[in-house]
Amino acid sequence: MRIAITGHRGLSPETSRLVDQAIRAELDQVAADHLVGISGLADGADQLFARAVLDAGGQLQVIVPAKRYREGLPTSSSSLASAVCR
Repeated sequence: MRIAITGHRGLSPETSRLVDQAIRAELDQVAADHLVGISGLADGADQLFARAVLDAGGQLQVIVPAKRYREGLPTSSSSLASAVCR
């Protein structure tokens, strides 16, 4: 199953926790060997989703909208993007 996400950036810690729980609850219903997540890896909900997909054993496809995209991400969010977008 391929699942894509677009979400909000700049989430508060409490909102991040709630969004993460909701995403993981939905992904728990999908068999990991059939899970493919699609994300732009923006900070916020996109990265919460990407981490949850990888934690669930799924595959991740990243859509990079610009060559210098990672440079525009906050430092706290760039580690996942750097690890995935080689």
